[in-house]
Amino acid sequence: MFKKNFLTTILSILLSVGFVMVSYADTPIIYQPQTQTAYIKNYADIPSGCTSNGFYYGLERLASTRERIHRVPVTITSVVKLAENQYQVTCVSEKYVANGTFIVDIFREYDAEVREGYSLWFGLFDANMKRYGTAQVKRKK
Repeated sequence: MFKKNFLTTILSILLSVGFVMVSYADTPIIYQPQTQTAYIKNYADIPSGCTSNGFYYGLERLASTRERIHRVPVTITSVVKLAENQYQVTCVSEKYVANGTFIVDIFREYDAEVREGYSLWFGLFDANMKRYGTAQVKRKK
C-alpha cells in the first residue's frame, strides 16, 4: 500500500513538472526592455531614468518608446538643450532605423496626439509618475 501511494505521488510530481516545462517551452518570447535595475540620468535639466519597477521617466521615455516600436534596446548617448523646453537627443541601437538624432519639444499641456510637424509624442513624467507635460518629437534632418 505504501509503495503504491509513494509511486503515485512520484508519478504525479513528474507529470506536473513535465507539463510545466512543456507549457513554458511553448510560450512565445516577447521582447522586454532591460529593467532589472533602477537608474537615474540627468540630461540637461530633466532628470530621467528608470524606476525599480520598470517605469521610464523624463527623456528616457523616448528611448523606451523607440524600444517598443523597433523591438531592440535603444540607448540615449547625448542630450543638448537647444532652447527653453527644447532638446536635441541622440539615440543609438543595433537596428539602423532606431538610431537617430531627434528634436524634442516639451509642452506643459497634455496632448493625446502628434502635433503637425512631429512624428512621435510621449507623456513626460517625473520619477514619482507625476505628469508634467507632453514631449513632441521630430527627427533632425
